[in-house]
Formats: sequence, structure tokens, C-alpha cells
Amino acid sequence: MKTLTTLIFLGVLQFSLNGQAGIQFYGGVSQASNRDISITPEGQSHSGHHLGVDARLNEGKMFFALGVEYAKLNFMADDSRQYFSVENPMHWIKFRVGLGYTLVDLGDDICIRAKTYGSINTLSNYPDTMEDAPYSNYNSGVAAAVMGLGLDIKAITIDIEYEYGFFNAVNQVKGTEFDFLKLSLGVRI
Repeated sequence: MKTLTTLIFLGVLQFSLNGQAGIQFYGGVSQASNRDISITPEGQSHSGHHLGVDARLNEGKMFFALGVEYAKLNFMADDSRQYFSVENPMHWIKFRVGLGYTLVDLGDDICIRAKTYGSINTLSNYPDTMEDAPYSNYNSGVAAAVMGLGLDIKAITIDIEYEYGFFNAVNQVKGTEFDFLKLSLGVRI
């Protein structure tokens, strides 16, 4: 009985692994804004870049996804949009899980898709001793809802995402949620 159970488990595991849509490695540019205008004044943003990996499971019209993303953004907001020369960075690590949907399938090689994820975002490091900063006591974790559109061309992926923050980023200060806008280019294997 034990051997039969093991064989069934290995068979199901093999079937599940063959049904996976793959792993997506991506990177791109990010802009964050805080709803508190003393953190992000009107017309400014916290620009930077991100790298991530998402696993897409269950190939088809709808797929389950989970992943992790690292983002490095300017701690102080400005209007320069310097995505790759980040000064006084804040470092985010984001754990994401959700569903993706194929909207338009243009053959075997091209598809347009949408996604809705939940994200737990941890602020792993930030300059907490800057005199110009309006606040210095940030929470270590927040949550967000992610909505996005993507285009797959063979193994190349292009994504645009909007991340809506739910919890205050500054400890005991209401209205300090961070929202993110991201553009990514990646490869799916």
C-alpha cells in the first residue's frame, strides 16, 4: 500500500510539474507615491528599479502565480525620474500571490493577459536618519493589491502593473499608504 501511495504521489507530482506554465524572470522601472503629500509632494515620485521572479502554474486561460520581487527606490521624492541612479535608497521585498488570466490568445506564441495579485511588501531598509525626511519611523511591512496587463511574445514578457497600498507605511500616521506603478521586461522559461 505504501508503494502504491508513493507511485500515485510521484505520478501526480510529475503531471503537475508538466502542467506548469513556467518561471518568469523580470526587471524594470518603478515609481512609488505616498498618499501623504509631505512624503510625496504633488508632481513628484520615488523612482527606482525592480527585479523579480514569478512562477506561473496551470497553463491555460487562468493560472495561479506566486513570486518575490526586490525594489530599490529613492527615499526622497523628486521629479527627476532617475530610475537607475538611486540616492538614499529604500529597499522593498515583496511577496506576491494571485491569479492571471489570458485575455486574448493570438496563436501559440503571442497572448495578452491580465493579473490580480495580493502582495505583502516589506520595507527592509531605508535611511532613517535623514534630516529632510518628514518621518523616520516606517512600518516594516504593508500590503497591496496588484492589477496588471501583460504581453507574452514567445518567451519575452512585457508587463505594466499598478499596486494599490492598503496599510500605512509610517507608524501610527494615517494616510501614508504607498502606491506603485511598474513597467517590466522579462523572460519566461
